[in-house]
Amino acid sequence: MKVGLCGYGNMGRMHAQLVGKHDGITLVAVADVQEELRARASKDLGVATYDSGEALIDAGVADVIFVCAPTYLHAPLSIRALNAGAQRSRWA
Repeated sequence: MKVGLCGYGNMGRMHAQLVGKHDGITLVAVADVQEELRARASKDLGVATYDSGEALIDAGVADVIFVCAPTYLHAPLSIRALNAGAQRSRWA
């Protein structure tokens, strides 16, 4: 399962660590609007980065999207991901 992560703040970094502990699950991309957090994700994880959750979702690189962005973005990003065909995480 390929995972995309929207948001690389404290919660996003925690989720990135947890994803790496599961066999068969690979973090493939991180999105964040802050350039310094994208650079940190690239350095820490070696994954593709996107400047918005929408761009990550639209790229179609992930099977599952974890939304770790600010709360007011949860619904629009989740709806966009589901409409794009992303699976609903069984952990959500």
